[in-house]
Amino acid sequence: MPSMTFGLKNLDKAVHFIFYFILISLYLFESKRGISHHSWLVGFIICLALGIGTEFAQRYLNMGRNFELADMAANFLGNISGLVLFKVLLIGRNREK
Repeated sequence: MPSMTFGLKNLDKAVHFIFYFILISLYLFESKRGISHHSWLVGFIICLALGIGTEFAQRYLNMGRNFELADMAANFLGNISGLVLFKVLLIGRNREK
């Protein structure tokens, strides 16, 4: 039987993924109104820096949380997934017009 700790660690990674997926999606949804395609790159860099910066802050500022590369990976994957899904949906919507 799997331990409870294993389940909570996986849930933590899922929360990181979902948070950054939603964060980049909201940024892109709001920025698509009249802003250039560079806004996608800016949003990606902002979310990436936030994800990396938060993990390093946890490491060096003794915030009661742990630095984990796996959290950074989950943040990155959520960020990329939101970006890709947004682009796919936007391209599909533009083709219908």
